[in-house]
Amino acid sequence: KQWYQRRVAITAGKDDIEAADLVISHAGAGTSLEVLRANKPLISVINTDLMNNHQSELANQLSLDGHVIAATPQTLIRQIKEFEPDQLRPFKPADPTIFRDFMTTVVIS
Repeated sequence: KQWYQRRVAITAGKDDIEAADLVISHAGAGTSLEVLRANKPLISVINTDLMNNHQSELANQLSLDGHVIAATPQTLIRQIKEFEPDQLRPFKPADPTIFRDFMTTVVIS
């Protein structure tokens, strides 16, 4: 196995993500969506020290939807050991026409 050197940020962006077989990252919205758009399996680690923990809300919902594995620092090792890539569902990009059509009906009405 080849291990990726930890970085504060994925500065090379898509190249690093595209080369990965599995991404383990904090549960921030930007990183999570970037990894999901690249169709890569993601273990999303929630920073439990944040106030008004939006990371928890996002990671838990994406996990319930079957797109990521949500973990905390305390559960990360177990999640890695139990990880099966086939258990995740592909993330489908948003359809911007849905919002456009909704706004069109609201404005016209």
